[in-house]
Amino acid sequence: MDNDNVTTDSGSPTDLDTPIKDRPVKDGVKVPAMVEGVSQVSAATRTNVETKPEWANLKRADFSNYGKSIDFTAPGQDIYSTVPTAIFSSGYAKTSGTSMATPHITGIAALIKSIHPGYQGKQITDLMRKQAAMEYTRLEAPEDGKEFRGYGFINALTTMRRDQPQPTVTTLQYRVGKGEWKDVQGATLPAGPVTFYTEAIAPISHLHMDVAGLSSVDRDGSGKYFDEALGTSIENVDLSALLPEAADSVTARVQVSATGINFDRQADDDTGREAVFTVSRDPNAAVTPAPAPDTDAPAPADPAKAGITAPARSNDQLPANYAVNLPKAPITPPSSVRRPRPRSTVAWYWPSTRPSARSSCSRHRPPSRPTWARRS
Repeated sequence: MDNDNVTTDSGSPTDLDTPIKDRPVKDGVKVPAMVEGVSQVSAATRTNVETKPEWANLKRADFSNYGKSIDFTAPGQDIYSTVPTAIFSSGYAKTSGTSMATPHITGIAALIKSIHPGYQGKQITDLMRKQAAMEYTRLEAPEDGKEFRGYGFINALTTMRRDQPQPTVTTLQYRVGKGEWKDVQGATLPAGPVTFYTEAIAPISHLHMDVAGLSSVDRDGSGKYFDEALGTSIENVDLSALLPEAADSVTARVQVSATGINFDRQADDDTGREAVFTVSRDPNAAVTPAPAPDTDAPAPADPAKAGITAPARSNDQLPANYAVNLPKAPITPPSSVRRPRPRSTVAWYWPSTRPSARSSCSRHRPPSRPTWARRS
């Protein structure tokens, strides 16, 4: 079905035993797919069944709906899934349909919500669009003009590695004795005992600070999203050890690394900060340092509107341009937010059931008998 030019429909209403054949629906509203904030999903299949799924190119499955109003595409052909045991005693079979593609996108939305618990509907949708563009080139342009690609295809592994929430190192300071805390960046410090302090805001699993290779400290964080800031210090580091003989001053640095809560080595949730300072033999050379850049905690962003409020599509967001018309900067949640009640962003339904308020799935094929030796 062409979602952009619907004239008749033979698959609904779904609350009847027998749908009405060729029911006129021109200028009607397809519920829930055309409801504002709902993401429409098309079904894709591999262009070459011999290629491994993780790097295969995809094309539109011949049974899938299409149109420029499609938001995302996902695998929907020969998907191993649960089925009623009345059909297969094992409870599993390979099935095809947008009913198989839409749960993929639903799962992506759920993963993003679990990674960014402070995100609300629009923020989740925007991040999904950004990540879908990363593998847009895997989708082959339709030769029949039946556009299905939308913003692209989202790889769940990408969701678990990219755009992760990062800890933020907000403070890197020093003091001499019991004096005032001052920023390290650009400071001139005496060649004697100096105390250093750093602090980072959650989510964080580990905080490490190293002062010019002389001394270091480690502290584990809770790994919770909304925990208090984590701080640690190194007391009375003797900076005179950094000065070469006959030298009056030397430049050194203190480095801080903050580890996020995703332990995948390829995740982008680790961050850090460093500050350069000067050590001088002349105590009178120690001056009040200039403020270090980027030491203030980030200002809270404007609160997102509650619920699912995906922006209306504009003419410049047609499929040929979806991969470039995306947010220009990473999406960041407010620095301090309350944990919201869970919200469903996308859902799906079987055509034989009454549609839910957040579903976006349509046509479905009955499950095929599983072939255990068959390639998937």
